[in-house]
Amino acid sequence: MSYLEICIEVGIEKGLDVSHLIREDWDKEQLLQVLWGLEDGLDVSIYAKKEIDWREMKEIRERLLREKRR
Repeated sequence: MSYLEICIEVGIEKGLDVSHLIREDWDKEQLLQVLWGLEDGLDVSIYAKKEIDWREMKEIRERLLREKRR
């Protein structure tokens, strides 16, 4: 089972909309940032873009999470 398949399976088990994960061109770190954002209830469409590397995704995800918690 590929890492992508594992992340999709985890998302489905948690009742998440995994449509943002269904991309063959994500690397492992990008997949995790999108999955964690989904788990946190964030709008991952803001950063779920191939051209955004995982470090920038992490920064955006953490900012969105801080804003959500206010």
